[in-house]
Amino acid sequence: TELYTLSLHDALPISRQAARRFNCDHQEYIVSPDCVQTIEQLSNFYDEPFADSSALPTFLLSKLARQRVTVALTGDGADEALGGYSRYKAMIWSQRISRIGILKRITQAAIWQKIPASEHHSFRHQCKRFLTAASLPPAQRYLKWVAVFDTDMLKSLLSETETVEQYQGHFSEFFSPNMTAQQCAAQAMLADGNSYLPNDL
Repeated sequence: TELYTLSLHDALPISRQAARRFNCDHQEYIVSPDCVQTIEQLSNFYDEPFADSSALPTFLLSKLARQRVTVALTGDGADEALGGYSRYKAMIWSQRISRIGILKRITQAAIWQKIPASEHHSFRHQCKRFLTAASLPPAQRYLKWVAVFDTDMLKSLLSETETVEQYQGHFSEFFSPNMTAQQCAAQAMLADGNSYLPNDL
């Protein structure tokens, strides 16, 4: 059994530990940040516009694996099935907060949107993302956490016949305002399994 690691974060220590635990032939591949040529190559492979940055490491990992194996199993779907994304925990906590009046009012404060947070994976950025969406209804909260574009940017991108409300309406079937915190997270996993997993990953 061979174990190849794909991660946008430094997962090498964890993957090494997993390889030792399950006695895998562990292959590591450190990718250089210059990916312009790879992006041009990838644009020839997709039949539609595709902007998920994970396409880069997935392609490079596949090239590496193909040197030794013909068939590979990926872990796609595990996050959706087992609650691996941080947004599921955020759905739980925000749903709990929404039931406590004073905490809900604190999260509604406009000051959170003014927090400078340029580094995408920084703690400050994660806090800002959480606080700016925590007081919204569950469907809008979910979309705020999975979307690349904020509502104003979406309005400028959608055609005249499309509205942000129509887009959000696709997810209203998954969420209702009076769900428990656990139901809210479960519905976010279901929404991911029905949209993000098949249409992106």
